Amino acid sequence: MPQATKPGETELTDALHTLLQVCFAGGREELWEPFERAIARLAPDIPAALYLGSMTLADPLRTPAAVLEQLSKEIDGLGQELDPTRIVRLAIACNFVDRVPGCRQALWRVVRAGREEGAIASGIFALILLGVDDYWSGQWDEAHRLLDEADELCDVHGYRLLFMTRARNAGAPRGGMRVTTTRHVRCATRCCSGPRRGGSEPCSVLPGRFKRSPR
Repeated sequence: MPQATKPGETELTDALHTLLQVCFAGGREELWEPFERAIARLAPDIPAALYLGSMTLADPLRTPAAVLEQLSKEIDGLGQELDPTRIVRLAIACNFVDRVPGCRQALWRVVRAGREEGAIASGIFALILLGVDDYWSGQWDEAHRLLDEADELCDVHGYRLLFMTRARNAGAPRGGMRVTTTRHVRCATRCCSGPRRGGSEPCSVLPGRFKRSPR
């Protein structure tokens, strides 16, 4: 059972979360192998957010029921969670399996912390997650308002990866198919039949993201 991060493991956990994002963004099966070896060395004390993210980012459509059950328990505990980074990491894991609605109150706390206390990076991610969730529930005006705020923060604070995604899709009609990094992810989760090896037909929305072979 994944456990909370122990004292002294923060740097390692942060590094593994970064490596997880590289595996996802790289979209190549061979990137996952060193990551899986690395987190296996932490077993049985893999931090919950890292474990759940590794399961849902790698193969969201085949996420085991036991993992979804653990994710639900973590969502239930977000009401008492004060760490904005952990809230965002759990919400990202939820995003791939349509569990973000259960994280909304916690994500709004992160947004307020970003606005009032300077937790900018976490605040941007929270705005994007909330905005995309609003998009899929038909709250398009609210979705665009939140995503516009996230875009402005990316411009001001130099978060170039998210800025480039916004710039590439500037000018999309209001109420239309505005695309963001997280929106791409959600579309891939809905459109793709599962992880694919290199050389297979890519998703038209997010080519080659889910490359891990089926379990």
